[in-house]
Amino acid sequence: MERNPFSSSRVSPELPDSPIELQSIHTNPNVVHTSSKTQTETVTVIEDIGPLTFKNPPKNLFRVITSLIWAFALGLSDGSVGVLLNYIELQYSISYSVASILWLSNAIGFILVALLSNVIQKKFGRKSIFLGCLSSIIMYTLVSTGSKYPVIIIGFLFGGIGAGICVAQYNVFIGRLEKSSTALGYLHGCYGLGASVSPLIATAFVEAGIKWNFYYLVVLGFFLISAVNTYISFVHGEDDLKPWDDEQQQQPTQEVKKSGLMKEALKNKLTWISSLFVFFYQGAEVAFGGWITTYLRDYRNHTNTSIGYVVSGYWFGLTFGRLVLTRLIHKLIGARRGNSVLIVLSILFALLTWVISSFPIEIVTITFTGIMIGPVYPLMIAYIVSEDLIPRKIAVISVTVTTAFGSSGGAVIPFLVGLISQYAGAFVVLPSFIVIFSATLCLWLMLPNTRYTKGTGKVDIFKRIW
Repeated sequence: MERNPFSSSRVSPELPDSPIELQSIHTNPNVVHTSSKTQTETVTVIEDIGPLTFKNPPKNLFRVITSLIWAFALGLSDGSVGVLLNYIELQYSISYSVASILWLSNAIGFILVALLSNVIQKKFGRKSIFLGCLSSIIMYTLVSTGSKYPVIIIGFLFGGIGAGICVAQYNVFIGRLEKSSTALGYLHGCYGLGASVSPLIATAFVEAGIKWNFYYLVVLGFFLISAVNTYISFVHGEDDLKPWDDEQQQQPTQEVKKSGLMKEALKNKLTWISSLFVFFYQGAEVAFGGWITTYLRDYRNHTNTSIGYVVSGYWFGLTFGRLVLTRLIHKLIGARRGNSVLIVLSILFALLTWVISSFPIEIVTITFTGIMIGPVYPLMIAYIVSEDLIPRKIAVISVTVTTAFGSSGGAVIPFLVGLISQYAGAFVVLPSFIVIFSATLCLWLMLPNTRYTKGTGKVDIFKRIW
């Protein structure tokens, strides 16, 4: 399932220009002799360990590579569902609404991890990444059998659990690196690359007459590699990370204030506006990628199996927009105006896909819809954090709440679209996207404009929005 777990990443507070030196402290007893007795004097020796980087400690480079392989594998899984959904429906003779349970099952896995996150963190810490990979392996083992549909649903439940654990832990680890934005960019890119190539591979499988479930053997292979790498990186031999863990633990005031900051974040109006924004945004993004193949086949009557390549174009477009256009748009017109334009263009291209019944044009408009959707989420994060819309002391907690809403939207809205399609027809896929993305535009404009200076008259209303 595409949850776009990285459009919603952990955001770290800004660091000062000069590097922060983390130090480990060792105490060695020295014997000092006096005339009356022998006393023990503690001498503190400070060893400079430097910041946590790609190569400090040296094993971190392997850990980062491990995270990138895992992200690529998750993308392979998420991007293929839209292509394979038709074959799942045919094999089990199920309706749209019953097929939508796959998204719901996956969401339940995420919710279980969220509810047990504190227990998992206390008991296993980073080692839980290995457990997450094992849970994912269970999913792809079950799904690749092509067994009865309830077994497939249980498989997707384990997939949600595994992805939920790994997404949280990898975001925390990568987010603590000195150049976290660069590392998170690599993580975004690998996930997007996996989601982009997966429709190509899945379509090639079904065109060759290979059953849909055997595609998940490919994904299973990648997760087996990830599990081995994860064991080496985070279970066996992670002692070299302890100096940085100790440094982080030497901040008791943060733990004392944590519950108070959570309450403050939940009382902040902007936390809820941004959370609803991401709920609708990610829900529309996933629903579009998951159901567009069904729309083209059942409503447009494009029966050729090559329609699976259209989904690949959508994900390639989304990945390109996120990695290439985000920085450019932010620099040229800013995040607020940039997102306003991107959302309107996304709606426009979806509308063109809906009203123009020409397969070549549909390929172009669907790809451009992905390009326009891609930068919206990172620009939103940049706007609310870098512009200090939310106080810095609660920014991380607020963004965490926001990303949790995003994961929920990425499961609930595709389920609802499938449910409605069952009774109204597959044509509702694009109108649903247009309505939902219009809601995201309204929520986006509800956020304060940091460039706005209060004035009077009708022009002032335009300035407040733009």
